[in-house]
Amino acid sequence: EFGVRKQSQIQEAINRGKSVHKAVEYYFKTGQILDIDPYNEWLKSFLEYPNFDGIECIVSEFLMVDRRYDIAGTLDFLLKNRNTNELYLCDIKTKNPGYVKQKAKTMTQLGGYLSLLYCNKPEVEIKQCRIYYVTNKETRQEIYDPISCLELFEVARKKYHEKQLPF
Repeated sequence: EFGVRKQSQIQEAINRGKSVHKAVEYYFKTGQILDIDPYNEWLKSFLEYPNFDGIECIVSEFLMVDRRYDIAGTLDFLLKNRNTNELYLCDIKTKNPGYVKQKAKTMTQLGGYLSLLYCNKPEVEIKQCRIYYVTNKETRQEIYDPISCLELFEVARKKYHEKQLPF
């Protein structure tokens, strides 16, 4: 029974994440709010977050590939500060209230996106890496230094490749 319940919780988290990501992308493209019942409270929490004044989304759900290392990923969105022209690489994590943040894991993931972005668009300069933790009650933001994220990812990538069998 535990396995079935855990699998159900995982599927619920996947459904919630996909729904919120789709609705955020739609909002950034059209300015319109989708009905994503039963996840409307997560979307509302994110859209009401006060740190979006003067910010615009310049790309969302951006698929990137690094053929050298055979990795790919989809960046949730890239934000631009209209006042400073700074760019922020951002990821959304939908959670239930009471979640526990995993700083090193999320920084490594952001570093992976940053590596892919630099591989595909080397002219882009990222000022901040951001994670938005979204629950149905609130949205919280963590801001990380891009170089620190990139360094964590490069360490993880090196460890992964060292464990691979040679051809």
